Amino acid sequence: MIMEKNYKRQYRECPVEVRKKISDKMKGKKKSDMTKQKISIGMKDYWKGVPSMSGTDFTTTGRIV
Repeated sequence: MIMEKNYKRQYRECPVEVRKKISDKMKGKKKSDMTKQKISIGMKDYWKGVPSMSGTDFTTTGRIV
């Protein structure tokens, strides 16, 4: 039996460690204003379809309480 791995995000929340790794990887990369605008629009559309975890309170500090 072959089990497929699901690499897509299941919830909006992301652990602080993962956010830090992503941030570190993206530092120093330059993007044009047009690219930033396209990314912004695309991410807004993407996040509309990703639900929040039910039963948890995700604070602005990035910790699940």
